Amino acid sequence: MHGVRGAAPTVRCARPGRRAARALGCLLLLAAGTAPCAPETFTYRVEFDVPAELASAVKRGVELPRWTGYPGMDGELLRQLAEEARLQAKAAADTEGYFSARVTATVEEAQTGKWVVRIGVEPGERTRIALVDLRFSGALLDDARAAERMREIRAEWTLPPGAPFRQEDWARAKAAAVQRLAAHKYASAHIATSEARIDPERRQAALTVELASGPVFRYGKLEVRGASRYPEKVIERLNPLAPGKEYSAQEVALFRRQLLDLGHFATVEVAIDRDPARAAAAAVRVAVIEGRAKRIDASVGFTTDTGARFRLNYSDADFQDRAWRLRSELSLEQRIQTLRASVDSQPLAGGSWNTLLGRLERKDVEGQFTQAAAIGFARNWGLERLPSALSVSLHNERQRIGVLPEDIAWATFFNYRHTFRHADDIASPRRGVQGTINLGGAPAGVSSRGFLRATAKLYGFVPVGRNGDLAVRIEGGHVRASSRAGIPTEFLFRTGGDQTLRGYAFESIGVPVDGAIASARSLALAGIEYTHWFGELLGGAVFYDIGDAFDTRDAFDLKAGYGAGLRIRSPIGPFRVDVAYGEATNEFRLHFSVGFSF
Repeated sequence: MHGVRGAAPTVRCARPGRRAARALGCLLLLAAGTAPCAPETFTYRVEFDVPAELASAVKRGVELPRWTGYPGMDGELLRQLAEEARLQAKAAADTEGYFSARVTATVEEAQTGKWVVRIGVEPGERTRIALVDLRFSGALLDDARAAERMREIRAEWTLPPGAPFRQEDWARAKAAAVQRLAAHKYASAHIATSEARIDPERRQAALTVELASGPVFRYGKLEVRGASRYPEKVIERLNPLAPGKEYSAQEVALFRRQLLDLGHFATVEVAIDRDPARAAAAAVRVAVIEGRAKRIDASVGFTTDTGARFRLNYSDADFQDRAWRLRSELSLEQRIQTLRASVDSQPLAGGSWNTLLGRLERKDVEGQFTQAAAIGFARNWGLERLPSALSVSLHNERQRIGVLPEDIAWATFFNYRHTFRHADDIASPRRGVQGTINLGGAPAGVSSRGFLRATAKLYGFVPVGRNGDLAVRIEGGHVRASSRAGIPTEFLFRTGGDQTLRGYAFESIGVPVDGAIASARSLALAGIEYTHWFGELLGGAVFYDIGDAFDTRDAFDLKAGYGAGLRIRSPIGPFRVDVAYGEATNEFRLHFSVGFSF
């Protein structure tokens, strides 16, 4: 039995590098009393007889093929390098957990001018993890939530008993455990000791890791570098990292994201001083590179909900030379055409900001045709892509359903939106909850019909083992009014599509009216999805959705959709490709989507 300490190597074996091999070749040539001018016709090839599971690692670790064409090569030097290659192949097998591998390297003298080096590997039985001892030290042990934190880190340890031992997986598992411990309060967390003790005869590995938390970190003063065109107060007013508050990696990441979302900066880096000696008031360092104020972007695309799409965006991050942000977009899709613009003020004291917005939209889906215009004002706050807000807006809409006469609806709408997040990751959460609640209404005197409106959308995430994720989605909405007539359709509900009720066409579920589908006053949706990840990026999912959009309780008729799909992790959230069966229509549909919709 032998052990390996430290954070990296698991295997100790000689592995001469290129310099050593070149020096060996020169010594052999000098000892023979010859100049380094071996016959130019000396050539060789390297053949590998290696199992598929080891082929990549062995070929990557053996350097002999890189020496082809070396002018000082001859048979004697080739034999020396072949022995070096054998040791390198053995080291590569060790890193993959095959500590009992038999490795050979034979050299066949050329009959026709070309030599052959054959490297063979018989891997034997792979070493597997028999024991994992994950220990903790430092200030974490005095934390009221110490037991819970340690239990979470142990549960998410990625190299459990029974798993094959690989050097790369061993290093990755330790790095992930440190990252999880350092994500909240303990910014200087590190590996105090680690050991992989290998028993080659039993093909077993016993792993021991001690994670040292270090002290609790709290935010100190804000230090800004790189701002010139925009005043530093733009950054200071958005800063949620108040002095004395406990460090959170996710909060730092959210702050960075919101600074990028301002549009003022091409790059933003936010970090704290990780020196344990200054943990009580760790400086928050923000480094920015200012970007171009004005931008024009164009894109084309396709979604299974609304078909082919063309978008043209114009933005000015220094509108009127006051660090206001102008954003405008023209979106042309097969079913929806939209022109929208908004102006955000500079951040105000406390991190809030004001928005003035306007929108023109034309929509023709499932026999319901609308032309709408809206203007509004909002007071926003919060580190979210869809922040919490208080708003007031004016709406005017022409609507036609099937062959019924055209109707005109208008509303003065007041709304409160609250967005919350208690999850472990911004783009691809595995644990926690996040959601949005809206409460609003339109008074009868300044609207074609008075109404009250409430909506809620909630996502819950639960890890299932180390490679599985369970996601639950609940969504509901209700408009309190005597009739839906006279209410702009954007305040009513339809469902069906990529991120609502899969297995059904986009907004195809609502109130049937004269061969068309009209928007309804109530919505109920729920879904559950399990994803199994086959690696860091690719996963497979199964899901079940259920819901309806309806006007009255008597008309409520839950519709189910279920199926399977692929998942790919991306910086903006999971990319989904789903095949879903709509039980009510007895049809299969293909769906594409990216991220979460709030």
